[in-house]
Amino acid sequence: APATVVTPSPDPNLAETGSSDTTPLIGGAAIGLVVIGGAVLLLVRRRNEQ
Repeated sequence: APATVVTPSPDPNLAETGSSDTTPLIGGAAIGLVVIGGAVLLLVRRRNEQ
């Protein structure tokens, strides 16, 4: 049987790809939280050693 070809209609509601303007802000906040968590971990370990 011959294949039927459907021609796509232009759809203005396509998904947006790529990053948004808030991506660097979210990344910076995540790095900051990791640094703060590491500092808290070091402080707690030093207190428990004494």
